Amino acid sequence: MTQRVLTTSAGIQVRWISEPVEWKELKSSWSELLSNSAADAIFLCWDWLDTWLEVYGDGGTWVILTATGRDGVLIGVAPMMLDRGTGLGGKWLRRLLMIGQKADTASEFLDWILRKGFEQPATNALCQFIFSNLADLWDILLFNSMRADSAMIPMLVAEGTGRKCFPSVTKTTTAPYVTLAPTWDVFLNQQRGKFRQRWNKFHRDHSVTIRLAGRDMSIADGMAKIRELNESRWGHRRQSFLSERYIRFHDRVAERLHKTGHLLLIFIEADGEIVAGRYDFAYEGKGWSFQGGWLPEWEKLSIGKMMLTQVMRWCIEHGLKEYDFLGGSASYKSEWSDGERAMVSIQAANPASIRGRLYLYLKDIRDRLRSNVDSREHQTITVQVIRTLDALQREKEVWTRLWRSHPRPEIFQHFGWSLAVAKAYQWEERLYVLLLRDADGVPVGICPWALSGGRISWLTSPRADYNDVVCAATDGPRVVEACLRHLQETRGRDWHEVLLEDVPDDSVWSTHIRSLKNPPLKIAAENPESCWSVQMDADGAVLGGITAKKGYSRNEKALAGFGSVSLDEQITLEQRMAALPGFFDLHIARWAAAGKTSMFGEESSREFYRLLMQDSELARLIDFTSLTVSGEPAAYHIGFWGAGRFFVYKWCFDPARQKAGPGTVLMVRLMAYAVKRGFLEFDFLRGGEGYKNRFANTSHLSHDWRAFASPIRGCWHETKARLRQRYPALAKSLGALSRGDVHSIRQIVKPMPPGAVSEQDP
Repeated sequence: MTQRVLTTSAGIQVRWISEPVEWKELKSSWSELLSNSAADAIFLCWDWLDTWLEVYGDGGTWVILTATGRDGVLIGVAPMMLDRGTGLGGKWLRRLLMIGQKADTASEFLDWILRKGFEQPATNALCQFIFSNLADLWDILLFNSMRADSAMIPMLVAEGTGRKCFPSVTKTTTAPYVTLAPTWDVFLNQQRGKFRQRWNKFHRDHSVTIRLAGRDMSIADGMAKIRELNESRWGHRRQSFLSERYIRFHDRVAERLHKTGHLLLIFIEADGEIVAGRYDFAYEGKGWSFQGGWLPEWEKLSIGKMMLTQVMRWCIEHGLKEYDFLGGSASYKSEWSDGERAMVSIQAANPASIRGRLYLYLKDIRDRLRSNVDSREHQTITVQVIRTLDALQREKEVWTRLWRSHPRPEIFQHFGWSLAVAKAYQWEERLYVLLLRDADGVPVGICPWALSGGRISWLTSPRADYNDVVCAATDGPRVVEACLRHLQETRGRDWHEVLLEDVPDDSVWSTHIRSLKNPPLKIAAENPESCWSVQMDADGAVLGGITAKKGYSRNEKALAGFGSVSLDEQITLEQRMAALPGFFDLHIARWAAAGKTSMFGEESSREFYRLLMQDSELARLIDFTSLTVSGEPAAYHIGFWGAGRFFVYKWCFDPARQKAGPGTVLMVRLMAYAVKRGFLEFDFLRGGEGYKNRFANTSHLSHDWRAFASPIRGCWHETKARLRQRYPALAKSLGALSRGDVHSIRQIVKPMPPGAVSEQDP
């Protein structure tokens, strides 16, 4: 008989819950654990799962595992169930699933709930129970609809691999989201002028009233109305509210979530008739998109977009920071979103189950056959080289669509950024942008390169810190391979050297170039560089530790001695253009005081920043703030936000107030400003300046990628790199000799002893 309790060597007790009575006992501790985990999602809250078990819980055996520490505190819960597969072949497979993934409720962001700081021991204990106590009960582990950044995934993979289980993680889709502006006016100003005109016309031509279920109608009436609108919108193509259980589940969960303040059931009434509605949720500081509908006769007025905008307005006015579209690649999601999260599934065979291993063996054969087809599809990708600004501007919509599909759409890959670089620095003759299309002629990727003097580089270098190709993560392998194949075909003709600088280690380019088994061209990563950042926490402990330092409080007091200090935003285009000359002048003065020359002494650099500010689509990603003392600017910062991070890009301060530390005050206030807006990573980008190390508590790597058309030049480059590491003084002398600087050559030193570390080493 299966043992239902396991105590690990670390003193963690794992208990198997399979009955409703035992499940109800978890209610008092569930919400506290969920709020102190990284998995806090509406689909894992108590009301959602409890309702799911009431309606769908008879579909299998509950396997809800709890992990409790030595002190009796709950540190982890794995909400799972056992069931049989589907189809003729699947019925003999016993599957271990997440609660919520089976049935038609559309649960997403499923996960194990692990207390922060205890993820590793809790996961280890839960895995030990699964692979030992439950070993005789399951054949296949199949977890769907999980976020790729789930804390448990790498630990589950490591545990499974150590037990000869070898779990596989497969990307299934993406979940787009949009970061909401701090106010409704700012949000509306960020939209295109055509949309604002349509919005204003709709409200001018019709008597519009917003109705909320629970306030203007009962929840039951609201759910009935949303079903009616959904059916009107989709007709026979609808996929929601089809089964009796689906309707029963959502009617019940809507009532429960309304009582906890997490339901957002909202409608637009126009001219006395309800014409559109959304069934969404408001939970943990963000809106969760779920389902909606509208009357078809209002579609010509973009009523679906009006309804979605109204939902975002409600979210902004109620202090929410983000609107999550959940999984799927619908066009309206990519139109609104400024970031997306990858969604994955995990699959593994029980090493103790012959059926499970046989299933994966057959599946592997099928996947190999499919991969051969995919490889042939990769060969059909065509590459168009864009060499003029006119041709580049014609592909703006394509570029924008691909950028929105990128797993981390940052400003450095935005069309507007590349166009501003090309225009400001008059680099049209350098354009070497690759547009990649599949066999059907559909664009699948953009590679923003430049070609100058026989060298291929990123178009935006050195004006971008994190460079990457522009494509969806799922298209990454074939896009990267096609880029390398193009380089192979044009080597020695178009280019002699490739130098792609500042590419993040987790970028699409770096990730997929390493996964290629037989790359068409040899290209190597070099010059690893740490990019420092501050990883914040929602509770404010990290920020509190920074502001509590004596040095910072002294700077605040010293700066306050000059007058009242405030951090001001330049939001509108007029405000930004008016503030730019002051930013340029202060930057020039700051660097002149340090005996150096500011980049803004050149008109091209000033023009680049003007173009950035004037791009309406870039505007919502740009942060332009000033630290003022009695209304006079003491420091400026121009940075960006996107993909969940706040980026510090270009800043300066008044050298006359340097002793008061305006730069330090600016940085700390920007951190508080970023946290307030929901950004928990404060990224300093590349560079090893001292102030970054003072603040940073984490880092990630970026590399340069280099290739040579000539094998001889490639070998010589590798030789020099080894010399620089082994004989740093000799390398310096050879470099001086190659420049003709004979007088700076130093004597050749003896080889470094084994184990010694060169000053050149990172």
